[in-house]
Amino acid sequence: MGTSKIHPHLRLHRKSVAVVHPRPRHERLLTIHSPFPSITKNSLSRLTYDQPNMSNSHLIDLAQFAPPEAAKLGDVRGSEILPFALYNLATDLPMSDIENLATKLDKSNIIGTDPSTAIHLVRLAPHHLLQQKTLQYTLDTHIQYCTTNMSKLDLFPFGFLAVCDRDWQSRGLYLVYIDFEEPFEVTGFRIGVGDVCAAVNTLRDDEDGAEEVRDLYEMKVLR
Repeated sequence: MGTSKIHPHLRLHRKSVAVVHPRPRHERLLTIHSPFPSITKNSLSRLTYDQPNMSNSHLIDLAQFAPPEAAKLGDVRGSEILPFALYNLATDLPMSDIENLATKLDKSNIIGTDPSTAIHLVRLAPHHLLQQKTLQYTLDTHIQYCTTNMSKLDLFPFGFLAVCDRDWQSRGLYLVYIDFEEPFEVTGFRIGVGDVCAAVNTLRDDEDGAEEVRDLYEMKVLR
């Protein structure tokens, strides 16, 4: 690995020491009666039946590594207080629904009461960038936006959320995270709306790596 810039709020290199905060043992071992013996009570909400519109093709097309321009993001300072951008991949979702989703994700997770200094969890992507075709297009767009607005950056540069279906309540969202060290590995997975706050805060504060967060919160698809 070549020399790379360390993320400004990094406290410990997670590739050297992987710190995982699993759910309490009594919760993980609490089983329920279901047709799927391995499903626990706490994981049930992250499981959904495979449906025609439940394809993960967006993840299949997502590149394993971010483009070289991502190296510029290492110069960003204070990214731990910037909100995750919410993009839209659905073609049949009214703007009002997207706005309501962003509000739902953000309103209970704002830190501070002063509008000028409050720390938000999620905000809509800029209007002219909001509608995207694929996760890969979204990744490229997000990096381009962040690298060209670094002096006044208003979005978390190392990750974003994307609506993939109008039934986001049951089918979840996509969460994409970009590692801030070369080769800038990209991790993407589907996540339930109820887990967004915990996952975003963990990634933003660098408490756990993307793989650990994915293991904890990924929404599985039953086939």
